[in-house]
Amino acid sequence: MRLAVQDFLARRLPDDGVPRATDAVTDLRALFDVRAWRQHSGSDAERKARRAMRRLRLELPAADWGVVWDRVQAVTVAALNAIREEVERVDVLAPLGEPSTAEGESIGR
Repeated sequence: MRLAVQDFLARRLPDDGVPRATDAVTDLRALFDVRAWRQHSGSDAERKARRAMRRLRLELPAADWGVVWDRVQAVTVAALNAIREEVERVDVLAPLGEPSTAEGESIGR
Protein backbone atom coordinates (compact mmCIF):
# COMPACT_ATOMS: atom_id res chain seq x y z
CA MET A 1 0.00 0.00 0.00
CA ARG A 2 1.39 3.37 -0.99
CA LEU A 3 0.84 6.17 1.44
CA ALA A 4 0.08 9.77 0.57
CA VAL A 5 3.48 10.79 1.91
CA GLN A 6 5.18 8.31 -0.44
CA ASP A 7 3.32 9.79 -3.39
CA PHE A 8 4.21 13.31 -2.28
CA LEU A 9 7.88 12.45 -1.90
CA ALA A 10 7.96 10.63 -5.24
CA ARG A 11 6.63 13.77 -6.96
CA ARG A 12 8.90 16.20 -5.12
CA LEU A 13 12.25 14.51 -4.64
CA PRO A 14 14.94 14.11 -7.26
CA ASP A 15 14.99 10.61 -8.71
CA ASP A 16 18.07 9.61 -6.72
CA GLY A 17 16.36 10.48 -3.40
CA VAL A 18 13.09 8.62 -3.96
CA PRO A 19 14.29 5.07 -3.10
CA ARG A 20 15.85 6.18 0.19
CA ALA A 21 12.79 8.14 1.24
CA THR A 22 10.44 5.35 0.16
CA ASP A 23 12.43 2.80 2.19
CA ALA A 24 12.25 5.10 5.20
CA VAL A 25 8.47 5.48 4.89
CA THR A 26 8.16 1.70 4.51
CA ASP A 27 10.15 1.24 7.73
CA LEU A 28 7.85 3.64 9.57
CA ARG A 29 4.82 1.81 8.19
CA ALA A 30 6.32 -1.50 9.38
CA LEU A 31 6.73 -0.06 12.88
CA PHE A 32 3.08 1.00 12.79
CA ASP A 33 2.02 -2.48 11.68
CA VAL A 34 3.83 -4.08 14.63
CA ARG A 35 2.19 -1.63 17.04
CA ALA A 36 -1.24 -2.21 15.48
CA TRP A 37 -0.82 -5.96 15.83
CA ARG A 38 -0.12 -5.58 19.57
CA GLN A 39 -3.25 -3.41 19.94
CA HIS A 40 -5.66 -5.29 17.66
CA SER A 41 -6.27 -8.95 17.01
CA GLY A 42 -6.97 -10.60 13.70
CA SER A 43 -5.25 -12.54 10.98
CA ASP A 44 -4.65 -9.48 8.78
CA ALA A 45 -2.92 -7.61 11.60
CA GLU A 46 -0.83 -10.68 12.39
CA ARG A 47 0.14 -11.18 8.73
CA LYS A 48 1.22 -7.55 8.41
CA ALA A 49 3.12 -7.74 11.70
CA ARG A 50 5.03 -10.86 10.65
CA ARG A 51 6.07 -9.17 7.41
CA ALA A 52 7.00 -6.01 9.31
CA MET A 53 9.06 -7.89 11.89
CA ARG A 54 11.02 -9.59 9.10
CA ARG A 55 11.70 -6.20 7.51
CA LEU A 56 12.74 -4.66 10.82
CA ARG A 57 14.70 -7.75 11.95
CA LEU A 58 12.63 -8.03 15.13
CA GLU A 59 11.71 -11.22 16.91
CA LEU A 60 8.69 -11.19 19.17
CA PRO A 61 8.08 -12.19 21.84
CA ALA A 62 11.55 -11.22 22.94
CA ALA A 63 13.64 -12.44 25.82
CA ASP A 64 15.10 -8.94 26.19
CA TRP A 65 12.60 -6.15 25.49
CA GLY A 66 15.37 -3.59 25.89
CA VAL A 67 17.06 -4.92 22.75
CA VAL A 68 13.78 -4.73 20.83
CA TRP A 69 13.12 -1.20 22.04
CA ASP A 70 16.65 -0.13 21.06
CA ARG A 71 16.03 -1.52 17.56
CA VAL A 72 12.66 0.24 17.28
CA GLN A 73 14.24 3.54 18.31
CA ALA A 74 17.16 3.12 15.91
CA VAL A 75 14.89 2.32 12.95
CA THR A 76 12.59 5.24 13.77
CA VAL A 77 15.42 7.76 14.06
CA ALA A 78 17.14 6.50 10.90
CA ALA A 79 13.89 6.64 8.90
CA LEU A 80 12.98 10.14 10.06
CA ASN A 81 16.52 11.37 9.40
CA ALA A 82 16.51 9.89 5.90
CA ILE A 83 13.22 11.59 5.04
CA ARG A 84 14.38 14.89 6.54
CA GLU A 85 17.69 14.79 4.67
CA GLU A 86 16.01 14.07 1.34
CA VAL A 87 13.34 16.74 1.84
CA GLU A 88 16.00 19.31 2.78
CA ARG A 89 17.45 18.86 -0.71
CA VAL A 90 14.37 20.30 -2.41
CA ASP A 91 11.96 23.19 -2.25
CA VAL A 92 8.77 21.35 -1.30
CA LEU A 93 6.72 24.51 -1.87
CA ALA A 94 7.68 24.73 -5.56
CA PRO A 95 4.81 24.14 -8.02
CA LEU A 96 4.17 20.42 -8.53
CA GLY A 97 5.23 20.40 -12.17
CA GLU A 98 8.55 22.06 -11.43
CA PRO A 99 10.65 20.26 -8.80
CA SER A 100 13.61 22.34 -7.68
CA THR A 101 16.48 22.15 -5.26
CA ALA A 102 16.43 23.99 -1.95
CA GLU A 103 18.78 26.52 -3.56
CA GLY A 104 16.25 27.21 -6.30
CA GLU A 105 18.02 25.39 -9.15
CA SER A 106 15.86 23.33 -11.46
CA ILE A 107 16.11 19.55 -11.17
CA GLY A 108 15.96 17.47 -14.32
CA ARG A 109 13.76 14.39 -14.26
